[in-house]
Amino acid sequence: SEEKGRKIRVLLTDIPSQGYEQESVLVQAAGGLHITGAVEKESAAGEVVNVEELLSEGQIRISACNEGDAIIVPSLQKNQGIPSYEGVLEVNKNDRGFYLINEVDLETYLKYVVPSEMPADYPLEALKAQAVCARTYAVSQMEEGRLEEYHADVDDTVSFQVYNNMESHERTDRAVQETAGKVMTSGGKLITAYFFSTSCGHTSTDEVWNGETKETYLKSTYLGEEEKNLETEEAFSSFIQSEAPSY
Repeated sequence: SEEKGRKIRVLLTDIPSQGYEQESVLVQAAGGLHITGAVEKESAAGEVVNVEELLSEGQIRISACNEGDAIIVPSLQKNQGIPSYEGVLEVNKNDRGFYLINEVDLETYLKYVVPSEMPADYPLEALKAQAVCARTYAVSQMEEGRLEEYHADVDDTVSFQVYNNMESHERTDRAVQETAGKVMTSGGKLITAYFFSTSCGHTSTDEVWNGETKETYLKSTYLGEEEKNLETEEAFSSFIQSEAPSY
């Protein structure tokens, strides 16, 4: 299935605060910024713009004057440090503060999701599988509308998928490019492409995510040689403290 050309709207958070609303917003770009909406402004090359001094209510849209420049947001903190964003940055002011949305091509979004969710030095085929999972999950969330209140599709945390916590990488870029537009379906519909960081050798059904229905395409599978019954606390405690075979 092809999903090329779609744009996704990502609600941004700050690691220290974890909230959607920010007290202040600082933005800059190497070649300056073009600001439209409630305020019209062109900033100088490298100038740091304090949105709090510009916007008392309403919305502005910010793009880099020079094509290829990223929008740097010094007021946000991620594991990589100060993040920068491709596409358009939309800043909205409500009675609780500012909230920021990065509107970006879906494929570009994935280039910043995959390295944030899987180490870029993993095998290419694993990264490609992650890219397809991430794309499928993103598109299903775009259709679900959980963040409609904020006019966004997803946020940038584990509540959806981690986005731009780590910088893009040529290996994960390649994984996205080689799977471009590909999503997973079952019965002609997008699957809910859950994934996890740690499995103890067991994959899971959707029960762990409180799924309302059991999906036939999600089956719990043991990846070791001999499956153990882990239904009791004692059995599970013994299992996780014992030497594990390679899976």
